[in-house]
Amino acid sequence: MHALQDYERKRGRALTDAEIEICVQSWSDHCYHTTWKSLGLLRQLMAATAKIDHPEVVSVFRDNAGGIALNEDWVVTIKGETHNFPSSIAPFGGVATKHGGVIRDSIGFGRGGYPIGGSTIMGTMDPRVPPAEVPQGALHPAYILRESIRATAYYCNPMGIPMMYSLYRAHPGYPKCLALGHSVGLIPRRYAQKETPRPGDVALLIGGATGRDGLHGATASSAEMAAETRTKEAAAVQIGHPITERKFMEAVPVLRDAGCIRSITDLGAGGLSCAAGEMGEATGVFLDLDRVPLKDASLTAWEILLSESQERMLLAVPPEKLAEALNILARYDVMAAEVGRFTGDRRYRAVWRGETVVDLEMDFLWGACPIEEAEVRPPLRQASPTPPPPAFSELPKYVKAVLAHYHCCDQSAAGFQFDSTVQGRTVIGPYGGRTGRMPTNAFVCAPIRGQSIGVVSTVAFNPFYGEVDPAGLARLAVLEAVAKAVAVGADPSCLALCDNFYTPRSTPEVNWALCQMVEAIADLSVALGMPFISGKDSSSGTMQTADGKVINVPLTLVVATLGRIPDVTRLVTKPFRRPGDQLILLGDLWPDKLGGSVYLDTLGTRGDLLHDAGPEWAAGRLALFRRLFELYQRPQNPVLAASAIGEGGLLLRLFEMAYGGGMGAEIDLMAIGGRWDGILFAEAVGAFIVEIEAQEDPATLFAGLPWRRIGRVVEEEALSFSYGPERVKIPLAELVAAWEATFPPLIA
Repeated sequence: MHALQDYERKRGRALTDAEIEICVQSWSDHCYHTTWKSLGLLRQLMAATAKIDHPEVVSVFRDNAGGIALNEDWVVTIKGETHNFPSSIAPFGGVATKHGGVIRDSIGFGRGGYPIGGSTIMGTMDPRVPPAEVPQGALHPAYILRESIRATAYYCNPMGIPMMYSLYRAHPGYPKCLALGHSVGLIPRRYAQKETPRPGDVALLIGGATGRDGLHGATASSAEMAAETRTKEAAAVQIGHPITERKFMEAVPVLRDAGCIRSITDLGAGGLSCAAGEMGEATGVFLDLDRVPLKDASLTAWEILLSESQERMLLAVPPEKLAEALNILARYDVMAAEVGRFTGDRRYRAVWRGETVVDLEMDFLWGACPIEEAEVRPPLRQASPTPPPPAFSELPKYVKAVLAHYHCCDQSAAGFQFDSTVQGRTVIGPYGGRTGRMPTNAFVCAPIRGQSIGVVSTVAFNPFYGEVDPAGLARLAVLEAVAKAVAVGADPSCLALCDNFYTPRSTPEVNWALCQMVEAIADLSVALGMPFISGKDSSSGTMQTADGKVINVPLTLVVATLGRIPDVTRLVTKPFRRPGDQLILLGDLWPDKLGGSVYLDTLGTRGDLLHDAGPEWAAGRLALFRRLFELYQRPQNPVLAASAIGEGGLLLRLFEMAYGGGMGAEIDLMAIGGRWDGILFAEAVGAFIVEIEAQEDPATLFAGLPWRRIGRVVEEEALSFSYGPERVKIPLAELVAAWEATFPPLIA
């Protein structure tokens, strides 16, 4: 407010309501990233990517998405976008428009891309929680879960974009839920860079009409949630309509190839005001708000500017190409309106009903937001000790508890509601194996017709790790996502990363944790040579209940990968291949480091040691990644099956590989040594379980790397574990029954 008052005194006049509203939303944390800028985090992450200077990176942190080269002719892009606030108070509308918004980021990349993959990731409270335990003012998590699944199917299936992966996680700190979606896109390399609009270019608004839905969405998303938010901020939730977006998704590449697009961006947070302001920052822009197609004629100027009505994009069109552009859009039944021009005065101007309602210098709009230095202070943390291991004879009880855990159970009842093979590019979808229900933990597609070069994307998300160590959470998120990609055949020299942060409102303690996380991923990305090319932060994950209780989201970091597969005919997947083959643990597994594991969550505790040994150890995983990739490129690949260890530990991966292949395994836990529950359940991120033929010599294949032969594949459909003289065998059917039982009742 002081900055606005100073500007008024300088200008010698009061600001209009439209000018004030534009500044408020443009300077919100959601749009201006004030928390991150106050801590220097955005600069730190961008500096790490610049230091890597990866030759395949085409665009980073300046476009709607980030892009890397697939080959000489094509670029692939990635963006992840959260829609937490609207999804917490109106899950169907919030989640639907989460997808619509991030898909538009692919369409709005460069001079117009085409989406080829998407994701949905939800973090809620446990859907099984009794209604009395849901904080007042929050929706029941089971309702959010069901509505989010319905909304994803409603929006994504008509868009004709394959679902890469869907994840549902739970934590008591998610009454204000995490709602994240990714979009992967494809664009010819010659169109991968935007041009700056030129004076005289037409500001062409395309897509849906403008209404009151979504007003103040950016500012509401930047604030904490309170008990009355559901009623007070209902108008800030957008209303999505996929068919409208599908039409211009098809039209934009045609416009691009015809030379009709100089620049393009979507109307997301802040609506037309933000889109026009960002696109015209270097030149200036003039808008005639009377030309904007409206749903409701009673909208005022500031409402037209700030509306976040969905399925709209803004194009800078060369004036000599306007007629051709309008003709193409009419062919695709896309509504279009010439709402202004780009100028050369570097001012943001708008008129409405014959009056000037906005006249701001671009330098002021994008340079005057006050950024206060944030205080940083480490929190006081209490260790949560790990309980001693139970008797080995109780192994079946604990194995079934982990398989039935919400994070590890069969979630295909949701995933099968989303199309994962549309477009005909999918090579590995979300599920596979003998029954088609084994989670693959990776998405691979062959996007160029007639070529075997592939694109891989994976994701890592664990809401438990941050309670133990924020820096460890960050390192493990990067390593898990990368290991999943490498396990199927990704080239570790051509992997890029996308980050999405969701943290509580800024306090000195939260700021400290956030700094720890960003420093960890920045350092690790440099050490691995894997740059972050896109991302988003949300620092508003706090809810205040009617009785004054404050609930903070857990420190949340979701890391997604985007990479290249040289040849999709040489992929390695999870399912066991042949009885008698050796099973090799490649990498480190420390049984005493159970902190943040699903296993400890089933026991009601977090533990005190993550499966992490610090920055140098994490960087050392690159040698494992490179070796696996080298083995995969041999004419006769000795690795027949592989899976990266993560949530649920070694046990979950063994189960999935056995279930996917319709076989079993005999495992000698003493080959690893230590407490038996730690061997099975420690989440040894960065390690792999691989299957090689019986006659192969693992000492030769994995020379110089940590490896152990831990067992063999067997024909009998059972998992058998020996621990010294003791042995426990569990039929696969019993394990499948536990794994299948949790999720379907929650969405029935």
